[in-house]
Amino acid sequence: MNIFNSICTGISELLHLVLYWLACTIPKHPNTWSVGAWYGKTYNDNSKYLFEYVSHYEKHINIAWITKDKKVKAYIRSKGYRAYLTYEPFGIFHMLTSSIALFVQTKEHDLSGSCIGPKTKLVQLWHGFSFKKYLGTNPIRMPFQMKVHPLVEKSILSLALVFLHKKYNSLNDLPYRNEYWEEYHLICAKSARHKQKFLDIVPTIKPEKIVVAEYPRTDGLLDTHYSSPFVHKIEKLKAEGARIGIFMPTFRSSGCSVPDVYLPGIEKFSKYLEKNNIHIFVKLHSNDASSFIENCVQYKAFHLISNNDIHWDIYPVLSHTDFLLTDYSSIYSDYALLDKPIIFTPFDKDEYQKFRGLYSDYDRLTEGKSAVNWNQVEQLLAQIKPNNTKIMPENITSYSKEMFSIITGTL
Repeated sequence: MNIFNSICTGISELLHLVLYWLACTIPKHPNTWSVGAWYGKTYNDNSKYLFEYVSHYEKHINIAWITKDKKVKAYIRSKGYRAYLTYEPFGIFHMLTSSIALFVQTKEHDLSGSCIGPKTKLVQLWHGFSFKKYLGTNPIRMPFQMKVHPLVEKSILSLALVFLHKKYNSLNDLPYRNEYWEEYHLICAKSARHKQKFLDIVPTIKPEKIVVAEYPRTDGLLDTHYSSPFVHKIEKLKAEGARIGIFMPTFRSSGCSVPDVYLPGIEKFSKYLEKNNIHIFVKLHSNDASSFIENCVQYKAFHLISNNDIHWDIYPVLSHTDFLLTDYSSIYSDYALLDKPIIFTPFDKDEYQKFRGLYSDYDRLTEGKSAVNWNQVEQLLAQIKPNNTKIMPENITSYSKEMFSIITGTL
């Protein structure tokens, strides 16, 4: 064990402990809210749209976006909104005094668990259910990654007893390193069916805590006034007669990878796309740092979507595309609201089923509109005619609208 690293880790953990003690003791301001999303690295999803709505229309609320990325902070501030880095003094103080914390993953991932105490109300906006099984646990544990010297750990746990008046057996047991579904004051569900999925996964949640409400991000999806240089690029291609697709596979964290799954046959498929004036824009999951993009963008028909192109948010762009390619991602249920074609690409279904698991309705809902290789994708693309959405099964359309029982798009 490296003594220096152990001491540094111990000091860091001690600071977290002190912050959590402050979070437990400092009074909360009723109109101070903290918001974050996706590990503090992005500016998107339900958090973004609720944040902008409150910033626009509820001026008495002191709401701020908390991020770990300086570029995200600069962009949000350029729009005239409050934004702080997670561990800058203003960001820490804002979280310590917040009466409400909003996020789409967990308070630890999107904000800072050590700066959010038990007196702050937690609002889980959630990021959507997909075909892949949710790997939920209770508690949602934030494992302590680095080992520390036993004496260092013992010293921190002794201080925890002094600060928090409770004995803990390990650093993993400290309260800011664990998060329980029962801690959430509100959980956002987009329909009664969605609410039931939450209850099936974690039966200990009180049903009254799950609120059926519109997903704020649908405002971005249905925004017909959005314009940007990236959208102009898409519209220019469409004006030249091109059809525009967007490819959004979910991430692979074990057992297989996006390159392994989708690279075979990609060269032949790209020639088909070029011949038929079809362009595919590729947007990988935020958790996936795959080299797939590096391999496919060498072909003219494929285009990389970077965070700089879309300012971290793909939703306002989706309505400008003609069809979606995806595998097991929840994006299908949002995209279906546009009444545009969807082709499912479960090239690695058997392997993914073993690794992650899929809900039983996957085969039923994607029947006849899924492909296990690029040749089959070609066949399905050939069925798409201008202004024709029939490639999307009626059961997907009805399922999506059932899952979205409340839709306004009025932001």
